[in-house]
Amino acid sequence: MNYTINSSSSATYKEKRSEFIGFSKPITKIQDININIKELKSKYPSARHICWAYRVYLDDTITENSSDAGEPSGSAGLPILNVIKHHNIVNCGIFIVRYFGGVKLGKHGLLNAYKTTAELVIAESALFKWLPKSQFQIGSSVKYFGKISYIVQQNDGKIINDQTTAKLNLLIELPVEKYNDFKTEFDEITQNSGIIKKQSEHDQTKEVRK
Repeated sequence: MNYTINSSSSATYKEKRSEFIGFSKPITKIQDININIKELKSKYPSARHICWAYRVYLDDTITENSSDAGEPSGSAGLPILNVIKHHNIVNCGIFIVRYFGGVKLGKHGLLNAYKTTAELVIAESALFKWLPKSQFQIGSSVKYFGKISYIVQQNDGKIINDQTTAKLNLLIELPVEKYNDFKTEFDEITQNSGIIKKQSEHDQTKEVRK
């Protein structure tokens, strides 16, 4: 099961006078990373580093990336990313602002500090179950309307828009994992005369985990 967040949270961790301020942010596109970095740089202009990592669901796959932002390679971005992955979180970015306290922590100390801060941020975040869904435009003879409406519901889907006139014309939303089952039933009902066209992809969140 994957999870996501709908709102931002924050947490602070201190180690040998260095201060680490972590933030979780909802991320739906990669451009959101630069927007958040810009905002944090404006809010914390004297911070030594702003390290980050994210996982986002795009084009049927999960894309992830991280940055050490000037810290020793592998000491910041990767431990943050590993925390996100460990909790199976998607469409989320974690940003950690560091104020240097004058005492070097070493690579191991940094790794632990960024990992700990990321864990604290997740602990403060409300996690929701996440399910990828897609929208499909479907068409067929109007005589199949009742049966098709039924299998949409049976596959945990819903009708988004109904423009049926002389012919059935529906925009529906289905969980990605249910599409194959739906298509098999749809083809059987319409005797392979129906049309299914994918429209868009997005995420669906429900049920607070904690």
